[in-house]
Amino acid sequence: MRDKRAFSLFLGGIAMFEKITKEERNRYLTIGVILLFVFSTIAIYISTPSNQGGSTGKPAVNATYSFVGRGTANATLMRWDPTLFVRGPDPRLVYVLAELGEGGMVSDDVQQAGGYILTLPDSRLILNVTRQLIGLNVTIVGNGIISVPSAYVEGDGISRRVGGGTYYYQDTPQFDEGDVFPIAFDAYVEGQELQYGPQNIMVLQGEVIDAEVVPLDVAINMTYLQAPVEWEQRNLDLGQYQINLIGGDKVKYRQKSVVYFKQLLSDTQLTQLRSQKPAWAASDAEEDLIGVKPEFSNKTAISEDLARFGIEAVFPNSTIEVYPYMIGRNWSKIEEDTVRIWNETYQNMTVDFRPGYRLLVTLPSTILVNGQTYMVRQPTVLMQSNYPPLEDGTIKLSYLPRGRQLDAPIRAFYSPEGVVEQIE
Repeated sequence: MRDKRAFSLFLGGIAMFEKITKEERNRYLTIGVILLFVFSTIAIYISTPSNQGGSTGKPAVNATYSFVGRGTANATLMRWDPTLFVRGPDPRLVYVLAELGEGGMVSDDVQQAGGYILTLPDSRLILNVTRQLIGLNVTIVGNGIISVPSAYVEGDGISRRVGGGTYYYQDTPQFDEGDVFPIAFDAYVEGQELQYGPQNIMVLQGEVIDAEVVPLDVAINMTYLQAPVEWEQRNLDLGQYQINLIGGDKVKYRQKSVVYFKQLLSDTQLTQLRSQKPAWAASDAEEDLIGVKPEFSNKTAISEDLARFGIEAVFPNSTIEVYPYMIGRNWSKIEEDTVRIWNETYQNMTVDFRPGYRLLVTLPSTILVNGQTYMVRQPTVLMQSNYPPLEDGTIKLSYLPRGRQLDAPIRAFYSPEGVVEQIE
């Protein structure tokens, strides 16, 4: 019955179609062809099986075509815009800007949005101006353009080498035009391309550099007493000593249940030591040390085990530190009390208490290393030392630079010039 009704409608449609004009007939035919194309496309879309297993009514999608990840690349600085934005509460900023203007390094400074927009006569002055400002308590932002020929991106279980391009770059200026530096960034990848450009660009750290500089100022923040403890005796409980100390005195114990290596391990040595981890090891080896179980104190056994891999062991001392309550006591009395109470508490263990110093050291705004000038982002260093402020004192520093920028040092020692005496 349904088929007869449909056939009657079809015949009626033909009869109606024969009664219309030629122009109307052509128009309806055109509309019909368009509708046929649309409905046939929908039919193909619906009938296409999904790659996810079973028909879901959705087209097949290549899940690895686009993804979000973290990229790394080598970037080349093409140029800086001849402007800087400087913001911060440092009252010295006004005077420094006046000096830069008088010296022809800044042609205009406009106060705006809590800071200043500086215009320079030449973009090649960007680094010099930044170095003049870096020692102030300010934020310095420049706008440049970098070139990234290609990048390696990992994310969502996918890794891919993709093409790059030229992109805007905003940071504290630390490179000259043409400088090449490693970067990491967030990325959205489509196919083999980096869509929208690198986001949240960060300059990666380089190799460790060492420097020895004369500080601008050294001040004692605190004086305390310290004593080394032999490696074999490091499993020491200082609870009773803290109880016996004069009220207000505090003891701190820097226990070192590690063994250092005289030289950094090669990749082969590191792999072998990790695959054949000794029974006394508390953790996997790193290239410069390995953790040791606190209860294990046999230096000979450790030395022999490591010697099989061609490794020479160094056994560091642990350190006792006593921070005294100063009010109403002179230094001689503090030393006397500290030693007396130790000898009463640990009658069979003698240690040598000596003064230690917590120093507040002010560094220059720039440091020259191997002909390269680095900008010091954290010029104030709070550190421990075996020495008080000295006339010939220098600070020995190790940094992981980010381009030409130095953040906090990874190691710092204050001592007479040319002498490195580490805190245990």
